[in-house]
Amino acid sequence: MSKFANEKRGLERAKAVLSVWVAVREDDGSTCQQIAHTLDLTSSGVRLGAIRRAFRLEELVTVQYRQRRIPFRVVWSRLLKGTSEYQVGLEAAGCILETWGLRFPEVPVSQSSK
Repeated sequence: MSKFANEKRGLERAKAVLSVWVAVREDDGSTCQQIAHTLDLTSSGVRLGAIRRAFRLEELVTVQYRQRRIPFRVVWSRLLKGTSEYQVGLEAAGCILETWGLRFPEVPVSQSSK
């Protein structure tokens, strides 16, 4: 099970608000791009806010931060109550913290905080 799909995460999340571009391929083959922002990061995933469309589970998306393009898959999507804004949880194939150009200490979550 994905770290984002499971409430008991194995790693601490680092709060970070970074402006990103999100691209997803539509059913007709066109690409939809929108600006969004990160809410928090782990070594293998990211939670995004300001998403203006529903994403399907397992859908592949590309997140661009500065000149870096990172492929992800959607592991959850949630419409925020009373808005037209979604938050999405994305998972990468490998470690991505260096991709953001930031250094975060990865400290395992203690048993007491699970």
